[in-house]
Amino acid sequence: MKVSAAVVTFNHEPFIAQALEGALAQEVDFAYEVVVADDCSTDGTRAILIEYQRRYPARIRLLLHDRNLGCTRNVARLLESCRGEYIALLDGDDYWTHPKKLHRQAAYLDRHPTCAISYHQVRELDKPGGVELFSVPAGQTPVGGMRELLADGIVPTCSAMFRRTHLVPLPGWFEDAYPPDLVLKALAVDWGTFDFLEEPMSVYRLHPGGCWSRSNLGDRFLSQIEILHRLNNHFAQRYDRWTRRAVAKRVIELAQLAESDGDLPQARRYLRRFLRTVPWGRPVKPDQWRIVARVFHPQSYQVARRLREWLRCSSL
Repeated sequence: MKVSAAVVTFNHEPFIAQALEGALAQEVDFAYEVVVADDCSTDGTRAILIEYQRRYPARIRLLLHDRNLGCTRNVARLLESCRGEYIALLDGDDYWTHPKKLHRQAAYLDRHPTCAISYHQVRELDKPGGVELFSVPAGQTPVGGMRELLADGIVPTCSAMFRRTHLVPLPGWFEDAYPPDLVLKALAVDWGTFDFLEEPMSVYRLHPGGCWSRSNLGDRFLSQIEILHRLNNHFAQRYDRWTRRAVAKRVIELAQLAESDGDLPQARRYLRRFLRTVPWGRPVKPDQWRIVARVFHPQSYQVARRLREWLRCSSL
């Protein structure tokens, strides 16, 4: 089996059919399977999956749990069940748009043995017929390693194809990590690079039922920090300096969130943690110094800002 299309789903009734259609429409010259792990959905998702499996019994395999395992355990069971040399991940509320996606990525991995993850540009869709934006920012390096990944290299999950041997068996602590995406990407990139294909071949759907939104952004940063510490231990501190930079970046983002919410005591706590975490010899950026000044010395910061504005206007 060359490729496993690994679909993760939970309560995706309005979206799962489109995800499956995109996976089934792939034009390839090798054997591939569509493996779907449903985490005990309570809506109509499971009925749709069973109907598709009835129609495509040779192509679709279903993992239908009889109780809710949680996102990460569901992903773990899915990956352990995949038989392909390569694994392409897809959440049940996203979908693939190009019929040659699996073919092109598998061919790329075949030609580039040092590549651990092949990924591509993704469109973001905020509503049916809404404006589509690109997920991967302009200027991201076309070939990156652990340093770039931990520095917040963008690898949309619905675009990623992994080598199975880089993921399975998963470390024992994986099932307690949430969200699992960063862990999977780091485990793979420990073996090689993540390489970018510019053509958009999938859509990431933004909707109220999605994993992350502005309302829980703080929880996302805290989860990422916990995962970064776990990864640092897993890799025996081989990437310690890069990990500390990544943690510091998330901590100062937490400080900015606390400041925007008017919680200055919490913002100060995060900033003290940031200053303890940022590696020695790593210069603090001007915008990071500005938030330190705003939070710890707000009156002096306002005076300095007004003075800069006055000097700027005077020079015009």
